[in-house]
This record gives sequence, structure tokens and C-alpha cells, in this order.
Amino acid sequence: MQPVVAPRPDGGITMLFLPTDLSDLLLGLPAILDSDDRPEVRSRLYPAPSDDEEANADWERLMVPELFALIASARDVMARDLETLELTRDHPVGGRLDIPPEHSSAWISGLNAARLVLGAIHGIDADDMADDAVFLEDGERARAIVLVHLLGELQGVMIEVASRPPYEIDDTRYDADDTPDEPTE
Repeated sequence: MQPVVAPRPDGGITMLFLPTDLSDLLLGLPAILDSDDRPEVRSRLYPAPSDDEEANADWERLMVPELFALIASARDVMARDLETLELTRDHPVGGRLDIPPEHSSAWISGLNAARLVLGAIHGIDADDMADDAVFLEDGERARAIVLVHLLGELQGVMIEVASRPPYEIDDTRYDADDTPDEPTE
């Protein structure tokens, strides 16, 4: 069974049928986001805006702490949500994760930050991302490239699902004793 990312009536997101390897990947996201103090990661997450040293110093002083706090907040939200991940390692249909509507933006930004962190740690660039041959390779860097692709796909699906308006089930069409009409030709 394929994993499913679906909207909920309250505007939240539910991930269903999560295989063990995908559940493990999700559980590892907070640790990936904890790597933002490494120099190569900092330069990818918080790049200097110009060649002007004074402007860059102002950027570092004024903006980087706020950006750092945003990523830390997303990491914390994700970690709390992941505590509710229903691991069903022995169940054939996989796990389930419910993300409340107010956490969607944290997940979307956290997934983006995780992709940037992995890219910085493993020296991944646009050419690597466009190279389909990486899916045939083995090793930590190749796995990181595949992971960046996978997180990007998940992020895209979450953006699509989160952008849909919450829906309500219309149960007003029938009285309690009524049954739906048969289709007419």
C-alpha cells in the first residue's frame, strides 16, 4: 500500500500507511534540524545577503537569530507531532501521523530546512539533484540525495494539501430515516 498524505476536515493533515522506513525517516527529522550550528549548514541556511561586510554583519546580528529561532520552533513542533506517530511496525498497512492545521507551516518550513541541511552536509548541488543516476548509486551521499528528493516530494504534497480549504461533511441532505436516492438515468 502506498503512503497517503490527506487533508482532514479541520484543515490538518493526516499521513497514512507509512512504512517503517518512512516512519524512521520522519522520526529522524528533528536530529537533522539540530545540525544548524555547523559552519557549512549555517552558510546554507543563513547566507550572507551581499558583498558588503557591514551589511552582512547587520544581517548576522539582526536576522540570523530570528531565522535560527524559526527553524528551532519548526523542529520542536515536528518533534512533538512525531511523538504521536503511531508506529505499526508489525502491521501490514503501516503507521499514521496526524498534523494539526496550526502545525502545517512549521512542517513545510522544517522539511525545507532539513533539505538545505542535508544539502550542505553532503555538498549536494543542483546538478546532483538533476542526475537520475544517483538512484543507482550506493553510499551516504547518494542516500542523502534521495532523501532530499523524498523530503521535497513530501513538502510539495503538504503544501498542496495545506493550501486546500478545510472541508465539512455535508450530512444535511438526508433526514435520519432517509436513505440516499437511487441514481436516475
